Amino acid sequence: MISGDEAIRVAFRTGCASRQPGGHDESITPRALAATALRQPVAVLVSHGRRPPAYAREWRVHPLPDLGRRTGFRAYLSPVPRSSGQEAPGTRNDAVSRTRP
Repeated sequence: MISGDEAIRVAFRTGCASRQPGGHDESITPRALAATALRQPVAVLVSHGRRPPAYAREWRVHPLPDLGRRTGFRAYLSPVPRSSGQEAPGTRNDAVSRTRP
């Protein structure tokens, strides 16, 4: 699930769901978004000069390419949910498992 700046565009291009805790596309509360991150991978997108929401400030930060005028773009990635027993997509072990026959 993806939330934050340009979440709809990025989610569409990556095949992920997008949920927003505010604005015209409001579909989840911040508390529910943080709870979702305990069950499945969540990314919060933030552009230059903006801070991530409080629940995502300790998550791993991944820099992203600029999107037009949006510079300093970065994704805050939730920890891998412990109950799933799987690596989150895009992690080293996930890439290794896809290369094995």
